[in-house]
Amino acid sequence: MIEEVSAGFILFLLEDGKPLYLLLKHRTYWGFPKGGIEAGEDPLQSAIRELKEETSIEKIEVIEGFHRTIEYTYTFRGVKRHKVVHLFLARTFQREFCTSYEHWGGAWFDFDIAYKFARYPENRKVLKEAHEFINKNIAGKQGI
Repeated sequence: MIEEVSAGFILFLLEDGKPLYLLLKHRTYWGFPKGGIEAGEDPLQSAIRELKEETSIEKIEVIEGFHRTIEYTYTFRGVKRHKVVHLFLARTFQREFCTSYEHWGGAWFDFDIAYKFARYPENRKVLKEAHEFINKNIAGKQGI
């Protein structure tokens, strides 16, 4: 089995005090901006680089106190893979973005729609945790 480690963001912006989440469309599913950790990078550095590469978004505020790790296995081209993904939470004020060649598009969604589109249980669980964290600590408060 091949071992893979990735890092990415649950990226949000606030609109009228409510979070909207960015999901990117892959060929068969919607997911968070993320990618492989390169040599010499820590997970947060990778997440920042991947976000810029996949969305063109650079101006973010990483939210302290939220870092989750999810794990899953999948098969690609007949080879079983085990993947560990480090997910951080970040806020942006930049609504416009440009997806990379790796994606078929992307969009900002409110929680209910993002939750439905996040097909995999691991992504739904961490999105729900992020949403609760935002509502408790950020939404409706002045600045961060």
